[in-house]
Amino acid sequence: MTPPVERLLASRGLRETDPQVLNGALAAVLDGMEPLAYGDAPGGLPAAEQAVLRAGGLDLEPRPGPDPLAMTAVKYAAIVERSLTSREAGERLGLAGGRVRQLIADRSLYSFLMGSRRLIPEFQFLPDDGLIPNIAVVNRVLNPRLHPVEVFNWLYARNADLFRDEDLDATVSPLDWLKAGYDGSRVALLARRL
Repeated sequence: MTPPVERLLASRGLRETDPQVLNGALAAVLDGMEPLAYGDAPGGLPAAEQAVLRAGGLDLEPRPGPDPLAMTAVKYAAIVERSLTSREAGERLGLAGGRVRQLIADRSLYSFLMGSRRLIPEFQFLPDDGLIPNIAVVNRVLNPRLHPVEVFNWLYARNADLFRDEDLDATVSPLDWLKAGYDGSRVALLARRL
């Protein structure tokens, strides 16, 4: 049985979202994606090229199971739907729009472009509207070419280099590390390696 969408979103730090809104965000994400040789990819290749690829050990047959590209597109759509405009971020932080744009320019606030829209992912914010402690230190060293899904996945994945109280088995995600108030420079060091 597949868990309800609401539970899946909440388990990944995303608020409950109306499926129609999420579908609209997904349509916008898909509309912005470059067409790929995907699905029946072998059908688009000449037989000679298919033979070369198969001779090199590549399996061109589709495999059953979840589609990783579709799962990434859905996650991206959820991030887009949950992102804020500069004005909305300013309201949550109690800052003027110009100050928010300055935080974006110096990369203290992570943002990305979708088409002509500048979006600020909500995963940087605490529930009480402040920013996660030391998130700016991490944001400044993130490679600006990283895709928002890469940033999201890295922030939420347990990291073997981040463990609580010298307990090597008590690993936490970079985001949980920062929320707990631990040293942001340790996470920034890891972020530089992405």
